[in-house]
Amino acid sequence: MLEHVQKPFVIAGLLLASGPAYLPSYEADGVKVDSYLIEAEFHPADKSIHAKVDISFAPSSVTGDTLVFYLHGELDVDHVEVQGQRIEILQDRVHHENDYSHIANRVSVVTEDIDRVEGMRVMYSGYFNPSVVGAISNYMRIDSGGVFLRSLGYSLWFPVFVENWTDSYDVSFPSVTIRTPPEFRAVFAGQRLREYEEGEWRISEWSADRLSLFDAQCTARQFDVMNEGGFYLYHMRDSTARTMARDILS
Repeated sequence: MLEHVQKPFVIAGLLLASGPAYLPSYEADGVKVDSYLIEAEFHPADKSIHAKVDISFAPSSVTGDTLVFYLHGELDVDHVEVQGQRIEILQDRVHHENDYSHIANRVSVVTEDIDRVEGMRVMYSGYFNPSVVGAISNYMRIDSGGVFLRSLGYSLWFPVFVENWTDSYDVSFPSVTIRTPPEFRAVFAGQRLREYEEGEWRISEWSADRLSLFDAQCTARQFDVMNEGGFYLYHMRDSTARTMARDILS
């Protein structure tokens, strides 16, 4: 079934996967994010990501003197800004079932000297090596074949304020800008806005309104794209995938 551009259809590529239904969960409380603005730069050759994320919190959800978020365990936060000022942070590695490695970087942001926290900016970088723990999400990684990432329950590729066993919830992604080497094309689980080349990068711009954290998937591979009537089919470059794409569009 061919779907509208808001839910891109990918042939012979990884876009959507069933979730780990065996995990128990409970309803999230405390800090909740309202929206993310993401700028991510992927380097498949060295398995790395460099990213900047602007986060807006749901009204009245921020309480206490410390905010805690989680990232994949191989990622390090360079700094966090609140109201334009760099804020003290603490980073430590902890067990976390919501990442394929079962290890997360727990980042504690000290906000006791700030009267009202409505959002923050997080700058970070690091790696996504293949799993060695035999998790259900072993395919999560960045490597020479591309980018294979999904958020809550799989790979924490952007900051999530969710503890172990906690349910997902919906947030907005008004802007997701993904930079890759030009031979790769990126797909985010939202609406494609535009794609273009600039210097040594291919830049893909996406957005999504009220998307579950669980579904915030990002894939980048050496896709070709067919476009007809507002539909985009991302397919691999072999003849079989190309034929399948033509058949679907016809």
